[in-house]
Amino acid sequence: MLGVSKRKNQARRNMRKFPIQPSNKNRSKYGNHRTTILLGDEFIKFDSFAESKRALHLHVLLQYKTISELTLQPKFELQAGFKRNGKAIRAINYIADFSYVMDGVRHIEDVKGMKTDTYQMKKKLFLNKHGDGLVFSEVYLKGNRWEVVTI
Repeated sequence: MLGVSKRKNQARRNMRKFPIQPSNKNRSKYGNHRTTILLGDEFIKFDSFAESKRALHLHVLLQYKTISELTLQPKFELQAGFKRNGKAIRAINYIADFSYVMDGVRHIEDVKGMKTDTYQMKKKLFLNKHGDGLVFSEVYLKGNRWEVVTI
């Protein structure tokens, strides 16, 4: 039986050979494959293969200093939580896939495979509250190329 540190080292060596590791057992109802990648020196789990591939692409842009301040899963409050009749009502948040700065402008990206009704509603609320002064994009993986739709 391998020790914990030996297993981690073996996993790291395997990740170098295959940087994107899809997992079939964690498939969602929309058909995406949860994926783990080695980004820098840490393992990061993503909700889809396309999202993990986009993270690798943005990480390369960060290394070449084309972009800066790359953030994974930035959270934006759409409505604050409150109390009604003594009962706590949770805040409504929008969690994008990526945020970064390019040419002095903040970019927010969401990698999409399927647009749910909840996503479309939260996108409208986000653009209304936080949309000024930033670029919001929906990103699609079409074969081996990226299709970016800026809104």
